[in-house]
Amino acid sequence: MAGTIGPGSTGRGSDGIGAAVIAAFGLWLLAVAFAGVLVLVVGTAVDGFGDDDTFAAATAVFSVLTGAVVAIAVILQQRHLSAQNERVLRQLTMMAEANRIQANRDVTEQFRLNLDVTGRALEDDELLAVLDTYGDDIPPERRRQFLYANMLYLQVLHAFRLGTHPEHEIRGAMAIHLQNQTFRGYWEATRLHRRTLQPDSPENRLARITDDVLRRLEDEEQRQDWWRV
Repeated sequence: MAGTIGPGSTGRGSDGIGAAVIAAFGLWLLAVAFAGVLVLVVGTAVDGFGDDDTFAAATAVFSVLTGAVVAIAVILQQRHLSAQNERVLRQLTMMAEANRIQANRDVTEQFRLNLDVTGRALEDDELLAVLDTYGDDIPPERRRQFLYANMLYLQVLHAFRLGTHPEHEIRGAMAIHLQNQTFRGYWEATRLHRRTLQPDSPENRLARITDDVLRRLEDEEQRQDWWRV
């Protein structure tokens, strides 16, 4: 849905730029036409003079007027293009914000679907077997605990994706979860799962943060101040 916003708005911006170019070209043509009229007027006036000083004065007046006309045309052209550029920039900013909001909505919807699927599996042993990716040696009750731990982790991941919490708060949330041995067991059991994550993905960045928090928690010198990791 986010993609449908871009093309329409971009088209309006392109039309606006084209109109600005046409308007600027029209101003330039108007200036040239006015200068041509001045040439004819001054030329006619000069034909009536035989005096060189009079001719020189008329030529100077013509040059000044022509320069003034061209300068005014350039100023008007620049102002028109500047105003048009500001309008296009506002349109692009609105497009980017609309796309960002829609992307956040899509992420939130995906998060809700994941929670719904996991919640159904927690209530049904047959569905629980479908989501069992932890190995045959883990009993059903342990699988449920791991699935619930995964739901907790998805909540932190959702906040991390949306950027609603700074990194130190994300670290604090993971430090709290990692105080629990069951959550640590879930994290260790899913280590192989995370090898397929893309290096620059939010999931991989959060996984690296979580691993760093876990290493700090396992350090004897930092264990007492675990909330600062």
